[in-house]
Amino acid sequence: MFLLWASIALGQTITLSGRVEWSGAGPVRIEALTEDSGGHLLVVSSVTLDGPGSFELAVPAGAGPVRLRAGSDPERDGIGPRSAMGIYPGLVRVGAQDIGELDWTLSAPRDP
Repeated sequence: MFLLWASIALGQTITLSGRVEWSGAGPVRIEALTEDSGGHLLVVSSVTLDGPGSFELAVPAGAGPVRLRAGSDPERDGIGPRSAMGIYPGLVRVGAQDIGELDWTLSAPRDP
């Protein structure tokens, strides 16, 4: 965790890029998530796009393994339980180099 905070303080970032596909329209939020020592998910970085498609997300250099999540966000207030959502398969290991070709598709929201 120290490296993550040191990278934030120094302003060093790595760009994650790719495409998020979805059959719907409207804003899509992309989040890089990590876990703290208690197993709680923390948002390391996020970006909201006007719609599905190509993205770039700046994350602190050396953040280590992050999970990428994307979801529809029509109100631009975060990904909700009724949002179309998708998780990038596997962890993305953030070090000192940009990472591209991170592509995945959102799934339709499930009925409660």
